[in-house]
Amino acid sequence: MSDRSIITAIQKISGTFTEDRVKMMIGTVDSIEGNTCTCIISDQMPLSGVQLQAAVCDGWLLVPSIGSTVVIMYSTRNDPFIALYSDVDRAYLQVGIASIELLKDGSITLNDGSDGGLVKGSPLVQKLNNLENKVNDLITTFNSHTHGVVAVGSPTSVPTTPISGSLTPTTTSDIESQKITYGV
Repeated sequence: MSDRSIITAIQKISGTFTEDRVKMMIGTVDSIEGNTCTCIISDQMPLSGVQLQAAVCDGWLLVPSIGSTVVIMYSTRNDPFIALYSDVDRAYLQVGIASIELLKDGSITLNDGSDGGLVKGSPLVQKLNNLENKVNDLITTFNSHTHGVVAVGSPTSVPTTPISGSLTPTTTSDIESQKITYGV
């Protein structure tokens, strides 16, 4: 019987064969490489390939700040992954085909952001009210306008009320948030 089979037999008898021994260590984020990072462990030893989440899948993906302190978990069955973060640069939430990205500067992107910024309600309502008021002025002027009957040969003078003012063309930046974008 080999050493490994003896160890396995003892683990099975003691009920620890299927146990997963979980360990934690504290480190400092040195660099980010895709969905993994390199951390410096307390004894100045670099640990590379630390996953940013327990498994690549839907759910939260937090990207720690360089230099932040993290708690790294690992076990006999799992690769090391970050369980706790002291500082985060960005966060992603993926659920099926829907996603949200939150950045440290306060900006939010829903899905791919291709449809532009989220509409700002108050400026849009003001623009619509200006347009509606101008159209109502035109309707009132049109409905109150009359042509007088003028005898042949007499001078014509019909009083009319001119409509004054103009609308300012709306630009995207007038009604769109630069901090929240959304898309397909």
